[in-house]
Amino acid sequence: MAKKEAYKVQEVIDALIKGDGYVSQAAAILGCHSGTVYNYAKRHKTVQTTWDDIKEKRHDFVENALFKNIKLGKEASTFFYLKTQAQSRGYIEKQQLEHSGEIIKITVRNDND
Repeated sequence: MAKKEAYKVQEVIDALIKGDGYVSQAAAILGCHSGTVYNYAKRHKTVQTTWDDIKEKRHDFVENALFKNIKLGKEASTFFYLKTQAQSRGYIEKQQLEHSGEIIKITVRNDND
């Protein structure tokens, strides 16, 4: 791929929009390495803001599809939602432990011993 020395900020923004926010697609559109797109996002707030906006819209789209599936009674979507958004109500598959960083001793006792 032919390497261009520099891109205008608007060119990178346009490539991100055309590539639906996927860096690899934006890089292919520009004819550069994906690292170049990441560097533009890091150096230019308008590129980062555009990229963030595209990803946020994608999240909204996918979340909307999830809720449509829940309304249609699709169990997998319901289970996914509960496991990821209703953990405070006990919908968890595994125990999560949080600690303050202090070393503690935990003894697990088996009632059958």
